[in-house]
Amino acid sequence: MKRFLSVVFGACALLLAGADIRPLLAPADGNFWERGPAELARALAAGHSPHHPPPLMWSKRDRTQLRYVGTKDSAPLVWERTTRVCEILFDLDSPGGKLSAMTVSLYNRGDAKPMDDAAFRKLRENAETVVADLSGVKTPPERDRMKLGGELILSRIWRSETARWQLLWCESGRGPEYLTLKIVKPDAPEDRLRGAVRSAQDRRALPDRIKTDEQGRKFLEVPMIDQGEKGYCAAATVARVLRYYGADVDQNQIAQLLGTDPAEGTSWTVMLQKLERSKSKLNVRPRVIHANRDFETPDSLRKFLSRYGKVAKSMKKPGVKLDDYIETRGRARILRLDLLDKALDREVVRELYRRDRNVGKFRQEVRAAIDRGLPILWMIPGHIRLIVGVDTKRDLVLYSDSWGAAHERSEMPFIDAFGMTVRLLVLDPR
Repeated sequence: MKRFLSVVFGACALLLAGADIRPLLAPADGNFWERGPAELARALAAGHSPHHPPPLMWSKRDRTQLRYVGTKDSAPLVWERTTRVCEILFDLDSPGGKLSAMTVSLYNRGDAKPMDDAAFRKLRENAETVVADLSGVKTPPERDRMKLGGELILSRIWRSETARWQLLWCESGRGPEYLTLKIVKPDAPEDRLRGAVRSAQDRRALPDRIKTDEQGRKFLEVPMIDQGEKGYCAAATVARVLRYYGADVDQNQIAQLLGTDPAEGTSWTVMLQKLERSKSKLNVRPRVIHANRDFETPDSLRKFLSRYGKVAKSMKKPGVKLDDYIETRGRARILRLDLLDKALDREVVRELYRRDRNVGKFRQEVRAAIDRGLPILWMIPGHIRLIVGVDTKRDLVLYSDSWGAAHERSEMPFIDAFGMTVRLLVLDPR
């Protein structure tokens, strides 16, 4: 369960279109960077019903980041009374400490309803006007632009004595992708677009980043990104690895790069192609280190299920039929690999693979990548997560899902991990 931090104050009248974000961006006392969790919660609560305060949740286990996302039980937080704010991330300078950066998702295709070009342009122009006013900067903003995945990304930057304000947006062939406001301290590292998306990791220093806990488990501390309710597991996972390497990217930028669909997710083939084409700008090279041939084609799956059925019969358990997990959508036939995987009995799978020599190879590949300090993108049926460590004494993999603080590190026996693996991918710093 995600832990919610809610602070309730006296009754306030709800604004017609929801609670205004201005008290958060322009605190009355002017102490923008002196606010901790309680003060941020108070600013968010302004204008909300005391019965349905806005939720704040810890998105990192070390309590250095808070996340706001609207829920059906709370009034929406709105931008200039016109647009529902999708998400806000509050970075803190220490566990439970003071605000050090704020990222506001004014629009992203994954969390909001589709927006037409004219409405998006109006929102963006309004945001430029408002940010110029909030920053107090009278001169025109700095302009920046770059192409990523064939699409143009643009930004505007206002520099004041107390903060650096940046608007970042992209419109692709599919329409508006995202509009993000980033507010950081004036001495924060520069975030010009080309430098921001580029990995700055020296691959020779990666082994130094390996941690070992009191139980002797090796693991990597990979930044958390919460994908929320949308099908952004691939986008969030890739963005997490790039942040681990020092890039300043978010899941919305990577979703635009990978062509991610909020409902359908990301095509593995397209993802691999897009990462390969963008390797120079991202400064990482994708490399598949393991592929499970049993999951590659319908024919290989039928052969796998035939072997599975024989083992299941010997254990007096039911088999699984592939045709039960093929859906017809219009003219297309879709294999629901995620549902098929849930139907498999893990005891049967474990017995099926118990003498498979590929389990040993899988174990070696995972351990070798972790020993090099490389997080592993772990594709399982219907989902992508990260392998972030190993426990050699108990023969476990340590993994992480992009669902917030409670999912930063879990564990599973190697043989069970092998049995649900479709592919493993690493992004090698170049």
